[in-house]
Amino acid sequence: MTDPRALWHPRLARLALRAATASAALAAGVAVTAAVLLAVNHVRLRLADPLDSPEMKQIKTQVAAAPKDSSLRQRLSELDSRLRQEHFSRRDMQTRGLWVLAGAIVVCLVCAHTAVISRRRLPDPMNHASPPANASALGRWAIAGCTVLLAAAAVLAGWTTRPPAPPAPTWPGPAELAANWPAFRGFDGSPVSRTSEPPTPFDVRTGKGVLWKTPLPLPGHSSPVVWDNRVFLTGGTSEKREVYCLAADDGRMLWTQTVGDIPGREPPPAEILEDTGWAAPTPVTDGRFVAAIFPNGDLVCYSVEGKLAWAVNLGTPKNGYGHASSLAMYHNLVLVQYDQGSETDGRSCLLAFDIATGRQAYRRPRSVGQSWTSPIVIATAVGDQLITCSNPWVIAYQPASGTELWRVKCLEGDGGPSAAYAGGLVLAANESSMLAAIRPDGQGDVTASKLAWKYDEAHHLPNICSPVADGTRAYLLTTEGMLTCLSMADGRKLWEHDFKEKCIASPTLAGGLLYIFTEKGAVHVLATADEYREVSTADVGESCRTCPAFAGDRMFIRTEKHLLAVGKN
Repeated sequence: MTDPRALWHPRLARLALRAATASAALAAGVAVTAAVLLAVNHVRLRLADPLDSPEMKQIKTQVAAAPKDSSLRQRLSELDSRLRQEHFSRRDMQTRGLWVLAGAIVVCLVCAHTAVISRRRLPDPMNHASPPANASALGRWAIAGCTVLLAAAAVLAGWTTRPPAPPAPTWPGPAELAANWPAFRGFDGSPVSRTSEPPTPFDVRTGKGVLWKTPLPLPGHSSPVVWDNRVFLTGGTSEKREVYCLAADDGRMLWTQTVGDIPGREPPPAEILEDTGWAAPTPVTDGRFVAAIFPNGDLVCYSVEGKLAWAVNLGTPKNGYGHASSLAMYHNLVLVQYDQGSETDGRSCLLAFDIATGRQAYRRPRSVGQSWTSPIVIATAVGDQLITCSNPWVIAYQPASGTELWRVKCLEGDGGPSAAYAGGLVLAANESSMLAAIRPDGQGDVTASKLAWKYDEAHHLPNICSPVADGTRAYLLTTEGMLTCLSMADGRKLWEHDFKEKCIASPTLAGGLLYIFTEKGAVHVLATADEYREVSTADVGESCRTCPAFAGDRMFIRTEKHLLAVGKN
């Protein structure tokens, strides 16, 4: 019988043995080096918490001492971004290192096995020169060593790939939100400023109490939003849409961004009503970014310095009056109530996007038709909720996931007024139905069980202006100028007053005072009391259809052609 080793050329076998032995040794060296580096990097990952570095602690202390210092907040944001990038770079390196280690181990094992096979195929040592005496031993050691390294890699991979502790939130907290005015009608959709010194009296025509007045390039009905020393708003026509940033201190235009071409954009709506216009929705900001939406479905986001972060087109909405729902915000999410068409055609939806990246977090279909109401985010005893209004439903969602929580059937007709929240009750109104006071602690359809009270005097119900409440009293304002004050305890009417002027802007509360803006530009400042009492009047000098924004002891007002600030010098 022929010896199989005779079929293998001695010189070739020796070459294969040497090559395999050298390759196994080299691969083993690479594996050992990779294992050491991975262990070191693993320790650094465990010890270096990006949110607990001495530098981060120091600047957080400085921010806590001076919460309104925008330069400190910018430094904190930049440091947070840099530390997180370093942390995730180390995690990426750990993943790549594990692949290198695994590859080196596989190569070492293959080469060691090849060395053993080559050794066996060598001719009988009595007739031919013997191969290196330590080849078999080296192969056995290589296999044993690689087995140990493979086990170590498995353990290290288990440590490394364990879910990391959730990072501390980077979104603004309640105190920061309350100190600013980041969305339509404030941070929680209930236009109540925490200022202790609201600006009154003032008069734009005479300049009394006016800090500055800046002309705006394009028209729009979006209300201003404020964060630190920046005021944001939008303007637009059928040819051009823009986002503006002004300095809150002196009204300087810091930057203007024109919305460019966006992939997937459809032809613009055939007609947009003048009452709605091309810049009706109010933008939203978290102090790092500002997002804005327009009637053609363009949703854009810029850094507060004016750099485009992302842009997406949601498709031109089928909306008879033009899209007017303002954006809301929850933690890191921009929330879009995109109601359109009819309640049976499946067009309406609730959308959420990450404000930093534009990644869509969720899309939830809504069985409602077109509306012009804006969503609000509220903090209740049973958790945070996103409240939406549209014929015929008031629907509450879990804002982080878009999961529906409860719904109440109480609205009819075209939806214009947005909801408000005060005294533990959600207030939703429309002229064709009622003002409904809803307890937000139910599940499913709670129409029969969670309606605390209702008010349905038709000529007192609004069709555009949203209600406002301070927990003790609720206020309704009609387009015709009828203001009604109700008791929050039972919905009983306390008083009414007819201004006999058209009102488009929703009423706003600040420092215990109620601000009413008429379309002609008159401002009525009222005491919040069980009887009608006017404290002062003012005039902004132009038509006014938007809601004011408050920050500190200043009020920011958008008129037909200007943005102005009033308050103490």
